[in-house]
Amino acid sequence: VIADSQFVDNLGRFLSMLLMLNAILCAFNLIPFPPLDGAAVITLLLPAEMALRVSNALRSPGLALFGLLVAWYLFGEVVEPIWNGILRLVHPDVSYG
Repeated sequence: VIADSQFVDNLGRFLSMLLMLNAILCAFNLIPFPPLDGAAVITLLLPAEMALRVSNALRSPGLALFGLLVAWYLFGEVVEPIWNGILRLVHPDVSYG
């Protein structure tokens, strides 16, 4: 019985880590800076000709490096509300700072 309890506990921890990792990576990838996928959303809001020019500009390595630096800076700001939101969904009776 103890082995089963430990297995279930470890499985719960593993699944919890997978949930958090997937939610964080999803949010991080949607930040609207190149080379992240969120940058492509910008082109959907523009007229076709301008969207093509912006799409070509988003492929430049310098802009991609800048986008990664901005995303790195914003990572903590994006992750904290997601982390707290998931924790509130999983454990609604516990207070998180």
